[in-house]
This record gives sequence, C-alpha cells and structure tokens, in this order.
Amino acid sequence: MAKLQLGDKARRVTGFMVGMGNRKVRRAMTAYGFSNEAVADGMRRLTGFFTARLGAQPLLDQRVLGDLDAWENRWYPIIEVVLRTNYPDVHAIVFRNLSQTEGVEVVASVGTLTDRLALIVKPTDEGGLGERGQAARSLLVERGVTERVVSDARELLAQVGTVGEPDVLESEDPDAAQAAEEHLWKWYLEWSGIARIAIRDRRLLRTLGFLKTVRRPDGTEEDVVVNDDEELDTDAPVPTPTPRPTPQPTPTDLDPTDV
Repeated sequence: MAKLQLGDKARRVTGFMVGMGNRKVRRAMTAYGFSNEAVADGMRRLTGFFTARLGAQPLLDQRVLGDLDAWENRWYPIIEVVLRTNYPDVHAIVFRNLSQTEGVEVVASVGTLTDRLALIVKPTDEGGLGERGQAARSLLVERGVTERVVSDARELLAQVGTVGEPDVLESEDPDAAQAAEEHLWKWYLEWSGIARIAIRDRRLLRTLGFLKTVRRPDGTEEDVVVNDDEELDTDAPVPTPTPRPTPQPTPTDLDPTDV
C-alpha cells in the first residue's frame, strides 16, 4: 500500500462527498452535526484546492446541480403519479429501483429517468414497450412532460461535469496547493472519522470509499478496509484484515430496517 500523494487526498474527498449524497448516510450523520453548512464548507475547501492547483473549479458544478435538483423536484413527482395511476406496468419499468434524490445523486436519478423515458417508446425488439410505451409517453406530454422538458434535463446533465479553462496556463504553486489540500484534508479526517462510527451498513461504507472489494490469490473476494492515510493497491496480494471491534450501538445508529 502506497502513501497518499498530492491530489490523491482530493480524489478521496470527492468520492466521500459523492457518498454523502446518499440520504441514508446523511440521516445517520445529521445526529453528529453534519449539516448543509458542513457540506458547503467542504465544497469551499475543495474549490480552494482545485483553484490553487489547476486554476479551475471542481468537476461538480454546484449551480448546475441545483438546477438539476429543481428539475427533479418538479417533474419526477408528475411523471411518477401519471404513470402509476394510468400505466402501472410502464411505471414499474420506468421507476424500478429509482427514487427521488438530492445532492450529487440527482445526476444518476435524473439520467436514469430520462434514459428510460426514451427507451419505453422504442419497439419491443429494441428493448422498448412499443405502442404501450408510446401511449404512456403521449399522456406525459399532455401533462407537460414535453420533449423540451426532457431536453432541458439532458442539457443540464451534460453541463454537470464541465470545467472552465484556466485563466493562466502556468504551473501550479506547490506551496499553495499543499496548503489548500491540507485544509481540505482536515475537513475530511473529521467527518470521515465520524462516518466510520456512525455508518454500519457495508454497502454504504463502500459508497463512502471506506471498504473496497478485492480478489485474493485463491480467486475469492474480500472486503478490505481502506485507511485514511493510505491508498489501496489492488494489484498486491491481499493480507487478512486485522479484526476490528464492533462499536456498541448508540441511539444515533441507523435502524437495521432502514438500510
């Protein structure tokens, strides 16, 4: 396992922020003071690092994410209720394993929703629902979900990952980048340390980047804990993890039925 290098920490933080978009994770962390202001603080520090290192903003454009979230808040409920009450069979396909989200997860939910709306109108031999799907889509158009509305969502999805060109094409300032990364890393260490205690579900721990599934030499797979101060080398033989004591449940733990 190699020590984290300059930039590796920023990638770790970015992955952690994506995981924090899960509402079950946020619910568990709220009891420990992880608020919208904590998220904003992390984003400011991440922005500071990217600015110091690249002269560019982070890959996640928060303004566009806000617009995308507003689109979902308006149109997701309309699409859901129209299909559920008129075309339950189509609804079952469009909304399979799909739920309304917030934060960075809105990118995946809206992307999936728009993809499925495009799919249902295709012929059955192309994976669509043929006439049934076309009828459902026509009703959605009558209810306001026009092609222009869907195109708006797709345009926002295309903008989420854009990064502006640096104003000056110069080498980064190593000292400034190092200071910005240390400032960012302090934020991560506090909240990731709390999350490792607050979150018990292994699926959520993988989402946050705390567990990684690796293949052992004998072909079996195993979850390995990823420590905050090291990068996991998946090409190296995997040692047997040292058993860690299970923290005693507290009132703020996730309800087992909620994960």
